[in-house]
Amino acid sequence: MVEHLHSRLPKPPTAVSNRYELPKFLHDVEARGGLSQESLQEIADHIGYFLGIMKRVPVHLIEALPKDRIVATSGGTVVSDVSASPVPGLYTFTSGGYREIVILKKARFRLRHILAILAHESIHNYLQQYDVGLGQPEMNEVLTDVGAAYLGLGDLLLAGYEPIEWVDVQDSWLGQQRNIHSLYLGYLRPRSIRLAIARAAELREMEELAANLGLFLRMRVANSLKKTRGLGREKNAQLDALLQRIARMRAVHASASELLKCLQRDPRIITLSPEEGMKAVEIVNALATGEVELMLERLWMRATQAKEGGHTDDANLADLKTQTDECSERIAGWDAFVGRFIGEAEIRYRIPVQR
Repeated sequence: MVEHLHSRLPKPPTAVSNRYELPKFLHDVEARGGLSQESLQEIADHIGYFLGIMKRVPVHLIEALPKDRIVATSGGTVVSDVSASPVPGLYTFTSGGYREIVILKKARFRLRHILAILAHESIHNYLQQYDVGLGQPEMNEVLTDVGAAYLGLGDLLLAGYEPIEWVDVQDSWLGQQRNIHSLYLGYLRPRSIRLAIARAAELREMEELAANLGLFLRMRVANSLKKTRGLGREKNAQLDALLQRIARMRAVHASASELLKCLQRDPRIITLSPEEGMKAVEIVNALATGEVELMLERLWMRATQAKEGGHTDDANLADLKTQTDECSERIAGWDAFVGRFIGEAEIRYRIPVQR
């Protein structure tokens, strides 16, 4: 799923290329009595800006009722903690473009749980905007958790998805009975989220995404990126060599074009042998169709884009090499032909020859 998102989402996928960090005003929010509706909306906006989504999504925080009663919301129906509702958060959108997030704050939820739910629902909004999904609702929920890890919000999920545990004591004819309860949020367990964060750090080549992971995963990411960057340097060297070859062929093409224009004006400038005459006809035909020029321009553009983009896959690099070899075969002997006569033509006609 991480690789699916990496292939489908834009590069870079977020407005800020780093892990998401909460705004400073949140550091003491629990000490000040908890999260208000206004603060939650401000955090949601802050997450949206981080993701590159400027349009505000309204967020509604609803306190769960102490009894097993139904809480109606504008986006659907959610229930209280007593009925063990699996839906602590809800993201809805309409065909008219209205979007909304509803969070049900259960009795045992703390700030970290609310933020994890908000992160999950915010990623729902993000993936909806880019029309990325897997079709089945359950798989889309898992993809959303993976999306939070991939996009830099994984730390919020790690903090909020640790199980909520509590113990109650009941009297029975056997004596006191201790019951241990666990409540889980999300669709992935923390271990899976950590693995998703590590893979995202490798694919996005952002070691800082894994900064809060354990030592083993951080070392795995560091080693993977070391290899990737080594391969990147090797590919850059190969691209530089390809660009030099293509630049040389472009120069030969330009010189041949200028020389043959000169010959058309005054064929007496040089004397051609039969073999040289055949080569001249071959070059004239190739120049007339424009195929070689178009091939060279496309190769130059592709190689330049690969170089400026900072990454290219093995298949693209191999294809560039193959097409460069084919183009080189097409103009084989052009440089020798041009070199044979260019000196006299350059002196006599002052043509701008590229060497």
